[in-house]
Amino acid sequence: NLAAFEAQEKFGDYDGTDVFGDDVGAYLPAKFYDPDNVDEIKAKIYDTYQQLSGYDSFACKTNYLDYVKAWKFYGSAYFYAEPITNKILGKEFPKEVVLGVNAKGVLIIDPQNLDLLHELPYSEIVTWGYSARNFVFVVGNLVRSRKMFFETEEGLEMNSLIYAYINKLMEVEKLKA
Repeated sequence: NLAAFEAQEKFGDYDGTDVFGDDVGAYLPAKFYDPDNVDEIKAKIYDTYQQLSGYDSFACKTNYLDYVKAWKFYGSAYFYAEPITNKILGKEFPKEVVLGVNAKGVLIIDPQNLDLLHELPYSEIVTWGYSARNFVFVVGNLVRSRKMFFETEEGLEMNSLIYAYINKLMEVEKLKA
């Protein structure tokens, strides 16, 4: 989809010509580019590209950004941490994880394969805290909650980001009321 938006923005409406030539790999993340399947990759891109006929440059850029903003990892700041226990919330975690803090919540990511292990939306975080070497999330609700402890030296930075995001969310909610 992103390659099609980029092609529409750069080349205008699709007219049947091969606008990528031998350079289709420049429009794709490396993990999606397979030199043995270039024709199949191009066909998929061109199918979407044709559907974008009539989109001007601004619409392509806006749709591109809207598409990317929907990703769970969008806008995340990443911090290495070690779970104090390897089992949290009934799940097994590796010895080291990456905590991704963004406008929607906190992501727990496996740094080896980049798998999303757990997602903590701010609505599930009751409170949080940090010390020089630790960070804790209290998740759940006021009746039933559980603590998630992590060892990290980046607690102050994480705290500042989470605090700013939650304050912004509260401001938005006040404006709605």
